[in-house]
Amino acid sequence: MISTQWFCCCFFNSRFEGHVWQLSLRQRGSRAVQEAIELCSTDEEREAIASELAGHIWEAVRCPHANFVVQRLIVALKPSACQFIIDEIMKPGSKSVGYLARHKYGCRTLQRLLEHCSQQQTLPIIEGLLAEVVPLSRHPYGNYVVQQLFEHGNNEQRVCAVQKLVKNVVLVASDCNGGAVLLKAMMNTSKQEQSLLAHAMATESGLVLSIARSRYGHAVAQMVFSALSEPCRSCLARELVAHSEELRASRYGRLLLNSLAGKSATSSEPDDSE
Repeated sequence: MISTQWFCCCFFNSRFEGHVWQLSLRQRGSRAVQEAIELCSTDEEREAIASELAGHIWEAVRCPHANFVVQRLIVALKPSACQFIIDEIMKPGSKSVGYLARHKYGCRTLQRLLEHCSQQQTLPIIEGLLAEVVPLSRHPYGNYVVQQLFEHGNNEQRVCAVQKLVKNVVLVASDCNGGAVLLKAMMNTSKQEQSLLAHAMATESGLVLSIARSRYGHAVAQMVFSALSEPCRSCLARELVAHSEELRASRYGRLLLNSLAGKSATSSEPDDSE
């Protein structure tokens, strides 16, 4: 088994230089490189390791072992030093973002880049995501990248994504992965965008009721209820109460009903401020 201390010693004595890429392709080698990145004491040392992946990023982010090395570098390096990673990801063209977002390993690198790089750097990535935001929201891997868009994108990008979701709200909400994206959208957008999403879902007959029994759907339904204005909120409340027996048959449906009951009790309490 490769010793991390041995790796660091050899690498920084220039006797191991030139083997980072080959090591990254193997499970044990990948772990050793990752630990070495953590043990580096200067940015220069980390960048020296990163430089050995230059020209190999497209393959590395799709590799079951090397993708972890790329992720560790993104977290450890200064954002500016990660630019070569973005450049190599974008080199095949704008559709490379959608491809990697759907990839079991590639999606992880996109998430780390959105988390740790500047919005200016990640602009081409987000543009690629926005071009396919609806199908990616329904994808088992792509949905995680779209969630990061809502968490780390700017307001204009979030508004654009919300507008696309509103136009396809039934398609997105009816999917378990899409439900997770809608929840993240409701949590990370302005009240105006929350209201748009809430009214789009509430005006689709039976949609909120249909998602109320799912893992993410019940939380989305709670946020929809809170974001609605009257008389839409009362109308939705009546619909849910009318199907309370059906909702109580499921764990998540019960959670929703309990939440709504709590909101109702709070709103009906007398005002003691006078």
